[in-house]
Amino acid sequence: TARETEVLAAVGERLTNAEIAARLYVSTRTVETHIASLLRKLGAANRRELAEIWKTSRVAAPLLPPALELLADPTGFVGRVAERELLRELWRVASVGHTLLVVVAAEAGMGKSRLVAELAAEVHLDGGRVLFGACFEDVEQPFGPFAQAIADGVDAALGGLPIELACVVPDAVVSGAPRADDLAAPGAVIDGIRHWLTTAAATTPTLLVIEDLHWSTATTRDVLRQLVRTAGRAGLLVVATTRDAAPDLDHDLASLLADLERSPAVTRL
Repeated sequence: TARETEVLAAVGERLTNAEIAARLYVSTRTVETHIASLLRKLGAANRRELAEIWKTSRVAAPLLPPALELLADPTGFVGRVAERELLRELWRVASVGHTLLVVVAAEAGMGKSRLVAELAAEVHLDGGRVLFGACFEDVEQPFGPFAQAIADGVDAALGGLPIELACVVPDAVVSGAPRADDLAAPGAVIDGIRHWLTTAAATTPTLLVIEDLHWSTATTRDVLRQLVRTAGRAGLLVVATTRDAAPDLDHDLASLLADLERSPAVTRL
């Protein structure tokens, strides 16, 4: 479980039961129960073997994207109980084979990124795949957050890319040599991104975090619309953060949010 993984990580850091209890805000007896469960599940004889198991798993396991890892800290996160439970429930629904989109909207500085980072940390601990992409102010990068997420996914050995994505992730390995007419077809690129994401999610439930949707380009918004329109059976949860107040909430962003919210696959938080 996620809690057992936290305890295992603390054992790997050579913390005592009392120190683990203080970190996780639980009793020492609860820590003892978790450790007993870990010894049984992992076939370890003692805490030293548990620490070695944690060390080995850390080397083998994919890492949480750095932007999310820096924000996530379950021991120092309070409040947002209803919002966290809703995100967990949407992840549970998505992970069994549904493509869903959540738009986390609020004014600047309200904790959108931190809330989503905590979800990402939980998904990562539970064995889900976490991908990350961000939009940036005054940066007109076509398909920006998707290009970033796919490039990181390819680096994590999720396989090569179809030829349609050669212009999106130019440094990645593509299937065949790109032709000019392939690179000039936005619809083919959008469909290629959708296909890559759903294929990746078909093997491992996947959380894709898109930060700062209010700075997104038209191509990024077109991909989101297509994902929603063709929501399928892949275990994919897309969580996008956005500001929802002027000047960031302009006519184009308001239209996008209205378009997305017409779909039952979309939740606005």
